[in-house]
Amino acid sequence: MKVYNYNICKFDFFDTAVADILRAIDGGSVMGSFVLSFCCIDYMGMAINPSNQKNSSIEFKQFVTEYLGTINPKYKNLSEYVWAVRNSLIHVYGQSDATTKMNIGFTCSYEHPENHLRLIKDQGEEIWLNLSDFVSELVAAIELFFRSNEGNDTLFQTWYSRLLIISGATTTWFDRIEAVNAQRPTHKRSHRCLTVLDASPPPPIELIVNDVKKCINAKLRGFDGGRIKASN
Repeated sequence: MKVYNYNICKFDFFDTAVADILRAIDGGSVMGSFVLSFCCIDYMGMAINPSNQKNSSIEFKQFVTEYLGTINPKYKNLSEYVWAVRNSLIHVYGQSDATTKMNIGFTCSYEHPENHLRLIKDQGEEIWLNLSDFVSELVAAIELFFRSNEGNDTLFQTWYSRLLIISGATTTWFDRIEAVNAQRPTHKRSHRCLTVLDASPPPPIELIVNDVKKCINAKLRGFDGGRIKASN
């Protein structure tokens, strides 16, 4: 049986859904980290309305617009594009019905930050996503969600009751107890790139984006340069 506490909920979500994105990058699974990132936005859609029996595009796009859009205003006009790419990567690992109907392609890169969220129209419309920017903005948007809704225990408890957590790990249970006693989780235990979240007082959102991005880029510098493209 899960014991609900806001700080336990926050620790568990970052320790599983968020940190797994970063662990995928550590292991060299670049496209895996993109896929997990889109799944994570789905999970945040459920957090927006946890009483829903299933996720929908409405909550997904709402998180993109309201939370990612606060981190980077470009997202506010790109929720349909992000949703279409999500369908491509999660459902077919290529061109999806959504991207075909929109007549768009997409490129997932980890070496072209200058193209992040650009709509390039050289040969049909194509949206670019750069890994370190995308993941760092997502981490900051999730932190913003927790900060913005702290105190809404009805929302978090309903959401937490539906989340997958790691059980049977002694260290994880210790981390949960510590989160309750300290009245805040220790995120660096989940992944080094989340250490910035442990700063006191809570760091500005912009600092979170920059610090997580710097940490991810330090890992990516050890990879061969490349990008993966799906054309319309």
